[in-house]
Amino acid sequence: MAAIDTQSAIALPRSLVTRLRSMLAGGSGEASVTRRLAGTIFVIRVVSAALAYLSQILLARWMGGSEYGVYVYVWTWVLLFGSMMDFGISASAQKIIPEYRTGGQHALLRGFLTGSRWMTFVVSTVVSLLLAGVARLLAPWIEANAIVPLYIGCITLPAFVVANTQDGIARSHDWMRLGLMPQFIVRQALIIGITAGAFALGCGMDRDDRPDDRVEPQTQYPHRTRPQGL
Repeated sequence: MAAIDTQSAIALPRSLVTRLRSMLAGGSGEASVTRRLAGTIFVIRVVSAALAYLSQILLARWMGGSEYGVYVYVWTWVLLFGSMMDFGISASAQKIIPEYRTGGQHALLRGFLTGSRWMTFVVSTVVSLLLAGVARLLAPWIEANAIVPLYIGCITLPAFVVANTQDGIARSHDWMRLGLMPQFIVRQALIIGITAGAFALGCGMDRDDRPDDRVEPQTQYPHRTRPQGL
């Protein structure tokens, strides 16, 4: 019985690995292509979730409570504006590009591929400059340690919007790794790497919210004199 249980325990991981390889293996049929795309998306999503979880732990540890709160605040604004400023091109590309490819309208296809990227980049750049101006005007009412992160968020906004547009274009060509890797893997890795470098260089990380290893002296009690006669 022990030998049978051992063989079954070894066979289970092997079967899972075999199924995963079959999903990611190449093939010319429609079913094999669908399985390969689904497997690629699944693997990228799982790795992205692990990186996101790890990054939140590391950032909170390196930054401290105050600066981590500023990071979350600024990144929320980047996600909010960045998801709107592609004007639906990321979703519409998955309908327009296959139609142009099927109809042989290559001139329109080239125009859409070039124009969509440039339009989203120009518009997001203009909006970023306007948002930086708003942050400058509201600086007296904003916490001092949030001003520079807001400017950095404005700088990253055009790249975020263009990446969203490129995501939709890559998906329409079934290039799932090209579409998902920059946003779900590369971006998380860059955030971790840049923050780790800043922490290693000591670039103004907030250490006030982290526990200090030094032992502070306790409260000094007044000197007590022995009662006379004892």
